[in-house]
Amino acid sequence: MPLPDEPVAVGDSWKERFDIVLADDLKNRQKITIQRSYKLAEVKGGQATIELWTAVLTPIKSPAIQGQLIQREISGKVVFDLDRAPSFRENRE
Repeated sequence: MPLPDEPVAVGDSWKERFDIVLADDLKNRQKITIQRSYKLAEVKGGQATIELWTAVLTPIKSPAIQGQLIQREISGKVVFDLDRAPSFRENRE
């Protein structure tokens, strides 16, 4: 998971955009643009919670490709222990 180069405050967000290539049932390859969004949701008790979600930016018509994309559309939360992560600790000092 990429972290921003600059410090962020609770509520700040950042994005990562990238392309993948998938093939349909007929082996036709299609470039798909995906965007992952991240938000620093909370910092409490020495832990930082980052929410993340995925969006497919390329219109998809092929059911075969849609099925493959389901595996890549992640969402959820990541919790970092700030006391165990040197890069976070340096930014807090």
